[in-house]
Amino acid sequence: SEQSNVVPPPEMAYFARKHCAVAATILIIDDEDRLRGLLARILALEGYVVLEAADARAGLKTLEREEVQLVISDVKLPD
Repeated sequence: SEQSNVVPPPEMAYFARKHCAVAATILIIDDEDRLRGLLARILALEGYVVLEAADARAGLKTLEREEVQLVISDVKLPD
């Protein structure tokens, strides 16, 4: 399944832009929705812009269209 979400909520993105010179963008690739969502929320609360992908194919598509400074990936993805 192809899924890509942008986290954080608007108020967190505003905070990051206001208080940081540049908010780093992190892409999380993991097929476990709950784990990926939890990690995304924690990083967003720390002021990062977080992108999510449920599989490698969606992660690669995200990398093609977004500027990402760090990728955190599960090592055993279904694809």
